[in-house]
Amino acid sequence: APQQRTSRMMKEKKDFNEDDDLVFARAQVAEEVTTDDDDGDVVIVEAKAVTVDSMEMGEREESAGGVTKGEIQPVAFQDTWAAILFIIQYIGVFGVTFYYGSYALSSTSNADDADNEYPSSSDVPGSEFSLTIPLMISYAVSVFTTIGALILMMRNPDALVKVSFFVAPVIFLAIAILCFLEGEGISGFFAVVALISSLLMICMWFVFKKHVPFAAANLRTALSALRVNPGTYTVAFFFTIVLWLSMTITSIAIAGMYAKAESEGTVPCEYPDSEGALCYKNPPNTFLMLFLCLGFYWAQQVINNVIHVTTAGVVGTWWFTPLAEPSCCSRNVTNSLGRALTYSFGSICFGSLLIAIMQLLEQMARSQNRNGRGNILTCLLQCIIQCLRGWLEYFNSWAFVYVALYGYPYIEAGKNVIQLFRHKGWTTIIADRLVVRVLMFCILGVAATSGLLLMLLDMAIGPFWSAEQDVSHLISFFVAFLVGLFISNVVFFVVESAVRTSIVCFAESPAEFDEHHPILSENMKAGWAEAYPTVMGGVLT
Repeated sequence: APQQRTSRMMKEKKDFNEDDDLVFARAQVAEEVTTDDDDGDVVIVEAKAVTVDSMEMGEREESAGGVTKGEIQPVAFQDTWAAILFIIQYIGVFGVTFYYGSYALSSTSNADDADNEYPSSSDVPGSEFSLTIPLMISYAVSVFTTIGALILMMRNPDALVKVSFFVAPVIFLAIAILCFLEGEGISGFFAVVALISSLLMICMWFVFKKHVPFAAANLRTALSALRVNPGTYTVAFFFTIVLWLSMTITSIAIAGMYAKAESEGTVPCEYPDSEGALCYKNPPNTFLMLFLCLGFYWAQQVINNVIHVTTAGVVGTWWFTPLAEPSCCSRNVTNSLGRALTYSFGSICFGSLLIAIMQLLEQMARSQNRNGRGNILTCLLQCIIQCLRGWLEYFNSWAFVYVALYGYPYIEAGKNVIQLFRHKGWTTIIADRLVVRVLMFCILGVAATSGLLLMLLDMAIGPFWSAEQDVSHLISFFVAFLVGLFISNVVFFVVESAVRTSIVCFAESPAEFDEHHPILSENMKAGWAEAYPTVMGGVLT
């Protein structure tokens, strides 16, 4: 295949703006794209003029408001050692599950024999449906409700951001009124706390309302990219099923270890304050338990981050290319998924391992406190680990955007995130958190709406679950609520990944966005200008 190379000639003309100490340079770039044919002759394929805006602040030249643009890395497997370690570790998990699985299955069969004396759900008088039908209905209702939320979000992102600010204050105000009406005992204290919380959240609106247009523009841009590549949602649901399988495998192994220990008998415990307590004669191996827990946490993080990197790659490809027709299995999706599972898989495993270790340490500290063997130090340690884990998870969510966009190894991607926060700071965090607030509001809204719809169906054509109608109505609500919570959480996790990718791309490559998606670009720049009118030079125009 012929190889392409690009030659550029640049001539800059600088205009000085003495009022705000910003120096803008407009450069006319003559670009020639050449190709070598099979005979070695050079053929000019395309020549075009491109207008590029750059900015200087003081004597520092940087792109897009102080963020140096990333560089696409050579195609290579990054952080290979982490991928190999993950595969070896999961082979070990399969081996432990294979060895102890028979104990777990035999224990389950014994429990099933004991349960046979109780009537099954199909024997409940008055039940006109099997459990399969209401579950299928709840899934269908949740899917349609989630799709409706996406459509509403696409059409009215500004309104949703504003509504998400006022839902919590209204709820707290209602709680305050109810507590005041109760007027007894501690109710007055809770009323004051709820009222103060409501007022603080209203104050937050006045502080952050200027950021709403930019956050809404980011949300609209992310949804536009996903609308052209709906296969991203399919990838997310597929890997969620893989996560469930991973959880099942780990659960079987742990259940088998305890079933084996129980089959070997118990003896009186020897630790202090254990009068009359019984312990396993041969308790489960502590090392294997830690190994299985670490394996589950690691697999959970890897699966989530594969979805994240795939989504970021899809949005990045859409950002730098012209509009395309919507396609469920577009090349953008398959190529991004392929890179996430091959070249970038080691980087994903590396970053995920750090979080998994934090989760394991946090669980160990929590277990000590829960079993009464902890003290003030273990409580403090649990709190510190939990904070560090939360910070590292947030850091990773940005680092994996750079992994997806440029093919960086994990450490290099982390350095780019540090640079992004150094130059953009609260700008990035505020826009991201405002969108996350909207997504959380939508997740709860979808779950509650799904529950209400299934409850209405239960009233109309049920009861689905029990002969007692009131009980069946409540069960219908909670089942559909949980199903809606699961489905919307998967979908909106993809949206959250897309939003973070659009923030990074807008910080680094606004010119390409303006070229390929001009309407969305103008919307983003207008939101930016409203939020940060004194630093509009950070956005290329």
